[in-house]
Amino acid sequence: MQDAGEGFELHTEGPAGVVVARLLDKKGISHGFATRLGGVTEGPCASLTFGSGGQTERQLRTNLERLGLRLGFDMTRLYRVRQVHSADVLVIERAGVDTAGVASQEADALVTNVPDHFVAVQTADCVPVLLHAPSASSPAGAAVAAVHAGWRGIVAGVVERAVEAMVERFGVEPAATRAAVGPSIGVDAYEVDDDVAAQFERFEGVVRRDLGDKPHLELRAAVRQILASCGLASDNVAVTSLSTDRRPDLFFSYRVQGADTGRHLSVIGLTAE
Repeated sequence: MQDAGEGFELHTEGPAGVVVARLLDKKGISHGFATRLGGVTEGPCASLTFGSGGQTERQLRTNLERLGLRLGFDMTRLYRVRQVHSADVLVIERAGVDTAGVASQEADALVTNVPDHFVAVQTADCVPVLLHAPSASSPAGAAVAAVHAGWRGIVAGVVERAVEAMVERFGVEPAATRAAVGPSIGVDAYEVDDDVAAQFERFEGVVRRDLGDKPHLELRAAVRQILASCGLASDNVAVTSLSTDRRPDLFFSYRVQGADTGRHLSVIGLTAE
């Protein structure tokens, strides 16, 4: 185990390398932001990638099995969606929902309150956000969520919609909800056009115009401010300093390595007592 910045740890031993947030490292919860370490894929996507490109179906399955061993999930209860940079949220409220059916649906956040059912989002620079909302009636917690927050999703409101879904469907309290914001592209590497930057001017310190000819965005800072506006306490939000563009030994980066690079998976689930 290595320190991965304030509030986070990097675990490279075992079947799959993951970053975990101490804030979510609690009994009754399992979570992790997968690195590129500990898989079987070869080439530019080596070695722990979860995208459909750059590997065989067998390699993908093996990578999922390895991450499942690390985090304690069964592949038949791991839920992913077709991500489209939207604000749509898919809620899983009953056991045994077909994973293939969920995988065909378009959304960019998943929420569940079902123990041993894990939700996940795929990224390669966009911001992964994992949330856990505790409940007074259940030590394990009332609900968890995984959110894929690229710039389009952030503007569309995907983070707010995920928190709202947890509150409205499961009656959780935002002030008690915990969030971990995982590895994503850093501000130095995230150059955007003026029309994109204009949509982030409402956030404090997110648009940087001192890093080059074009504006740059600090997406994780925007997510932190959105979570605060949703009612999450500052002590309940952890944001990693790990950037995908700066650590090619640990992460894939679409901006740095191109479209053919690998894809990470960020996973969270409630575990049965």
